[in-house]
Amino acid sequence: MKQLKIMIVLIAFLALALVVPYVANAQDCTAQINTGVWYHWTSYKGGKLYNTGAFKFTGTYEQGGDELRVIQYGDKDKETRYLRGKHGRNWFAIYNPKSGERWETSKTSCKGKVMTGAIWVNGKVKYTFTLDTGRTR
Repeated sequence: MKQLKIMIVLIAFLALALVVPYVANAQDCTAQINTGVWYHWTSYKGGKLYNTGAFKFTGTYEQGGDELRVIQYGDKDKETRYLRGKHGRNWFAIYNPKSGERWETSKTSCKGKVMTGAIWVNGKVKYTFTLDTGRTR
């Protein structure tokens, strides 16, 4: 019985030794999305850079949700209006009815000021992206 207690204490100590450095190195999410601010985004396809741009939430849309403006760099800064979107302090979900793209991120996919997420088309992840809230335009 004494050996079992010693073993349990050793296992608990070992588990703690493995977890503490991870927790100490983990960066809290400090990303914050504010209405009216342009934030830089980068998309990836197959792990390679695909596109870059910026977007901002402009306010509440008449039919509910938030209005969103998106710029793609290198496309003469062409601006697109997404009709539907929702966002919180450190998460967002947007939908473009024209292309069928749905961009999503969550509070758990955030490190520091950078959020990561997926771009869905027809129910499948087509691209991944990062949104750097520390890099504004």
